[in-house]
Amino acid sequence: MATEVQQYGLDTRKLGGYYGVDRNAAILTRFRDAEFHSMLGQMAWLAQIPEWEIKKQTGRYIHDDATHADQLRTRLRELRRPPRRQLRSAKEFTSFLWMVEQAPDHVSFLAGVYRVLKPKLISAYHHHIQRTDPIADEPTIKVLERIIEDHEKHIRYMDGALQLITSEASVAHRVSEWVTKLEDAFIESGGLIMDPQVIVLESDDETAMLSSEAPFWTPATLAARDPERFRRCSHAEGVKYVVNMSATEKMKWQWHQQSDNEMMAGELGSSSARENLDMPWDFFMDMARLTWDEVRHTEIFEKRLEAIGGYLGMYPVLPGNYAYRMSLDYPMRATDLHLMGEARGQLALLARRETHGAFGDDLSSKMFDYIHADEDKHVHFGKIWVTEHLLENEPGRAKQLLEEVLHSRDINGDVTGVPFVTKPKGETGDDDIASILKEMFPEKAAEYDRVSPSLQEALKRALD
Repeated sequence: MATEVQQYGLDTRKLGGYYGVDRNAAILTRFRDAEFHSMLGQMAWLAQIPEWEIKKQTGRYIHDDATHADQLRTRLRELRRPPRRQLRSAKEFTSFLWMVEQAPDHVSFLAGVYRVLKPKLISAYHHHIQRTDPIADEPTIKVLERIIEDHEKHIRYMDGALQLITSEASVAHRVSEWVTKLEDAFIESGGLIMDPQVIVLESDDETAMLSSEAPFWTPATLAARDPERFRRCSHAEGVKYVVNMSATEKMKWQWHQQSDNEMMAGELGSSSARENLDMPWDFFMDMARLTWDEVRHTEIFEKRLEAIGGYLGMYPVLPGNYAYRMSLDYPMRATDLHLMGEARGQLALLARRETHGAFGDDLSSKMFDYIHADEDKHVHFGKIWVTEHLLENEPGRAKQLLEEVLHSRDINGDVTGVPFVTKPKGETGDDDIASILKEMFPEKAAEYDRVSPSLQEALKRALD
């Protein structure tokens, strides 16, 4: 009995494995770079995917792949090869990774990621788990096992989606040709596990060579939407469209527009990441997180719309958030999005939380509280990457940039947000979100008087 107790749970694994630290680090470098480029390629294409559900899933998978890359990066740094500097895959393999992004269309791109790159990664990760030391290198094994689970889930969804959007013979043929090209290019690159060649970077940041390696890329100037589901309209047309609606219809309009507006914020974050390849590693991780947050906000507003009998596509959408901001250079764009739009929206979010709660809409109140938590983090991103990194905390420069953003909005009109005051410009009267809720829930109107005057005034601000 004593022997059985001593041997219960005995670890029967054997020490050894086929990889020393140097070989392990070289292979993990390829894994990390592949995960990073999977994230980056999807960031490049997110705004060009018209299918709504596929766009949302892609936004989620961007963050998953960013997490994978970051976990592998952490493991590489733990292996301290080389000390105080970082590794990058050799040109043959990085050329293949950039090629995945250079697909002729978004369907071919998704097929390249989910029918070529990710299946190759799963196979390589299983191989690595079997051949590395199961005890000494257990941290690597744990990371790879979690990534495999994610990728298998991603492939199951995207393979089904690709079957639906490649049903036409011409599309299927084009995608098949692209997949074949990528398969051949993968073999020519040396693959993921056979004698991986790496470059020792002089920099301590793994993104140091991105801007010099990258092929030419042009961002989408207008975020793609399925034309069979969405109709676009101008900001002025949108205001006129809703002026004679009932309160319930106006609430549907708000949820509808905000769902699309949040998606455009995620598309901005992703496009900006691909556009600014000279930024540090953590910038890309932050933009991937922003993208995921905005996709979740999109889903929140869509579900609130459905809860009151609406559906996405029932109204036209306003393209200004993405289109206007993408016309700005990155410092102004990030200032407009994070330090202007999201920063000034903080009080409006708190006002929505308190007001919806006062009218008994506790679920919406709770959702606005969660969104406020995310947006607070996004404002912090703006301070890090604009004020501290790009402007280097130069005295007065951040204020000057904010003034330039305000001047640009004065010229172009404030086209980035969804108006909560839905009367045409120049008309007066109480028609903010509070009046809509009063009409929808008259028995709760007295409760609104308990909301502070500053928050009541904040309800008239756009969430952009």
